[in-house]
Amino acid sequence: MMHNNERTSQSAVASETRETMKRKFTWSTLLMPAVLAAVLILPHPLFFNNAYLDIEPLYVDSALRIATDGFGADLSAYYEIDANPILTSLIFAAAYKLFGESPVVSRLTIFLLSFAFVFFLFYYIKPKMGSLISFLAALLLAVNPMFITYSQYVASDLDFMMFSSIAFFLLIFPRPSSAQLASSIWFGISLATKYAVVVLAPVVFLISVLRSQILTQFSREKLVSLVRFNAWYFLLAIIVALPVILVVFHFQNSLLPLREVPISLSAVWFLPRFFAYLLWLGLFIGPSSLILAVSLWRRIGKTRFFGLFIGLVALISVVSVFYPLHSLVIEKEPLGAVSLGGMESAIPPFYLSAVLFFVMVAAGLFIAHGIIEIRDLWSSKDDTVKHFLFWGLIPIPLMAVNRAVARYMLFVLVPVCLYMAHVIGRMYSERSTRALTIAVLIIHAVVFLAIGFWSNYYLQQRGLGA
Repeated sequence: MMHNNERTSQSAVASETRETMKRKFTWSTLLMPAVLAAVLILPHPLFFNNAYLDIEPLYVDSALRIATDGFGADLSAYYEIDANPILTSLIFAAAYKLFGESPVVSRLTIFLLSFAFVFFLFYYIKPKMGSLISFLAALLLAVNPMFITYSQYVASDLDFMMFSSIAFFLLIFPRPSSAQLASSIWFGISLATKYAVVVLAPVVFLISVLRSQILTQFSREKLVSLVRFNAWYFLLAIIVALPVILVVFHFQNSLLPLREVPISLSAVWFLPRFFAYLLWLGLFIGPSSLILAVSLWRRIGKTRFFGLFIGLVALISVVSVFYPLHSLVIEKEPLGAVSLGGMESAIPPFYLSAVLFFVMVAAGLFIAHGIIEIRDLWSSKDDTVKHFLFWGLIPIPLMAVNRAVARYMLFVLVPVCLYMAHVIGRMYSERSTRALTIAVLIIHAVVFLAIGFWSNYYLQQRGLGA
């Protein structure tokens, strides 16, 4: 009789396990991709026929000339302004060769690339960090207003973000062993898209240093291995990029534009550029900063959290005295192009500064949370989260050396989303904060989708008025 009861009990447990696995299977294989696809498509269909604006005609014209004239194309107008290789123009040229040139073809080309990349992120991260983290990271990326805007904007920033991110995925998760080789190749492809990949090179070096464990136990063998890895990694990347770079040399007999490229390395401008980038970091965090705050509260305690928060407010108050926050989102040289898409001129400076003050606090919370995370994980064998933080934070001061450009923050958007997914996923796993986490995430997605939709609409209206 006992055996029968045991068999019945085991059968019930097995049945319950199958039901649980079935629910998990449905959620991770059907609902998650469906949500991502809907979120990706939602802000775009009304705007694929938007007129070309700003630097878009530069890429369209160069791509059209390449599609028409091939290697004999006249790209002098392109090189008078752009200081990058022409891989992006080659991608659009292939699309024009197949489907002809039109705003719809141009915008669909970059949109389909961005669509594919979000799903690549989801499925590549999923077996390594779980369904929830991969879904959250992909969702945070898909609803980001800058990603929404540039996922149909004809320029090289989004494809550079995708190519360099793939390189880092392969570097951070080096399984199978050929992943590091593939990472170097994708790093070279990103170099063929933008010379700005130089700001990401120190992150590759730092990851290799941490992985070698040379800081904890120095040895000659580890040093030789570290030097060998970096030598072949960057050499292979240069070899991969070299054909496209040589095409640049063929068209203009130099690697830089025909006119002198304006580069301002003045130390006086470093701080305002750095703070302008921090503003955009805070804008990326948005409503999710509440989850960061709660997570920090729980990790360091109420007293330390209030001390940290008051310190952040005081520091940002001092900064705003020297650099009024509304002045950091105005297109001007030598600060750079860091506008908010027209909103900075529509909102009175006082109210704009008040909003940006809280945005800067969000950036401060992210950095503080990241520093505490690195401290707590420093001796851990799993470096994944640390690598996300280094990838997301180290390029910011390096980018601030030259003129600040808001769209360059796309370079660090993916690691910011990955780290935020890690934090949100951890908060969701605790029953006491699950409801709050879901509520904040829904608000974050709805607000950011609305801003992304408005940004596309704003660009459409600018095109109609041009």
